[in-house]
Amino acid sequence: MAAPVVSLRVTADYQQYPYEKRYPSSMTLRTLKDKLQLVVGWSSESMRTELRDKDGQFLSFLTDDQATLEQLGVQDGMQIHVTHSANDGAAILASVATVEKYTISEEKYNEREDSVRAWKQREGLELKSNVAAEAEKVAKEFEASCLLLSSLLLKNLTHEFIGRMFEVGDRCIVKMPNQTEKAGFVSYVGLTNFKPGYWIGVTYDAPLGKHDGSVDGVRYFTCENGHGAFVRPQFVRKQMPDAEVEEI
Repeated sequence: MAAPVVSLRVTADYQQYPYEKRYPSSMTLRTLKDKLQLVVGWSSESMRTELRDKDGQFLSFLTDDQATLEQLGVQDGMQIHVTHSANDGAAILASVATVEKYTISEEKYNEREDSVRAWKQREGLELKSNVAAEAEKVAKEFEASCLLLSSLLLKNLTHEFIGRMFEVGDRCIVKMPNQTEKAGFVSYVGLTNFKPGYWIGVTYDAPLGKHDGSVDGVRYFTCENGHGAFVRPQFVRKQMPDAEVEEI
């Protein structure tokens, strides 16, 4: 008699959309990890797996690679969430270091409009020390290496890098593609539950937003209803105070 088949929803860090597939309940956890290597982009040895219910609520860590899905209590419709065993940025950078590096000439790098250097130039930032120069060098090498990774991973790391340049309370301007500029101030910087990656929570001066700082029942900041919005960091820039503008 064939083993029962369970339909599972697979999610992972830095993965925007779930991966759904059916697996026999007699399959071992190790075999499942091997099959998920191409899905999540990590080796089976570096995966840490969690069992979650149909609503995404944590149930248990799955640690016995030799146990079958049935023995581990995996049922139809449940979710398997995969994270890197180190669970930090160092592990991701380490995996990048094992890949053959992509190199780019100084001239080509200067032509790119989406590089860290181009962003700094647009914001009027200057490299004022050897430490900053070294940081730019590391950022350049990191960007080049990321071209070999998935576009989603690149987007999330770039969002985090830019997002850390903002602080709650900063005046800002939001300019989305094909939309007029909106003024407001930064009310939240960081990760959210509704989508992966870094987000900037903005309180607009005018009622041009979508909510009051709460999304899907989770409150990230508080503002008048219709004044709040979450925006990807690359669409936000700091608004320089008038006093500083007069001194340029």
